[in-house]
Amino acid sequence: MTTIPVAPFVLKDVLLGIEVDNYEAHVSAVTFTPANSAQEWRGLTPTAVFTDPGSETWTGTLEIAQDWETPDSLARYLFQNAGSTKAVTFKPKSGSGPTFEVQLTLVSPAIGGAGNAYATASVACGVQGRPTLVDPSPAPTAWAATTVYAVGDRVSISSGTVVLRALTAGTSGGTVPVAPGRSNVVINGTVAWLQTT
Repeated sequence: MTTIPVAPFVLKDVLLGIEVDNYEAHVSAVTFTPANSAQEWRGLTPTAVFTDPGSETWTGTLEIAQDWETPDSLARYLFQNAGSTKAVTFKPKSGSGPTFEVQLTLVSPAIGGAGNAYATASVACGVQGRPTLVDPSPAPTAWAATTVYAVGDRVSISSGTVVLRALTAGTSGGTVPVAPGRSNVVINGTVAWLQTT
């Protein structure tokens, strides 16, 4: 039997994007949790046990700071977009490792809290389907002008030192995009690119 190595990490430098905006500074925890609605029926004999595993459902929980002063804060974004489904990207380890992409149905955060403490909220949002694991193993391709890109495509610019990941599908522009800085987004043609390195 082969011994499989393990690579645990500390969750401390993540990327969290909702649509084309980054909110990792607004959260203290991000958790995607599966639940299963298994059903069991038991007859009146010990061998009459039937189990249906049911379907898996997922919840995305964000522990957020209640920032109601900043116009584009995550608290306001959730409050203003409650009920809508948005594309969310979560990279547990910035700079390396896989990314998870989900369609999250947003809900409003709690307002207020205990005195003499930071106002926070735990926001549990429904996930449409299940998270998609995007493995970064394939090397990014060199960015190309007026090229059709799909969500998740990875390209390199700046002589390969900067990697961008497509947040939206579209066609790249006629000139190389300027690196926006890690965790920031640049629009090039009709593609929104997230700088991942």
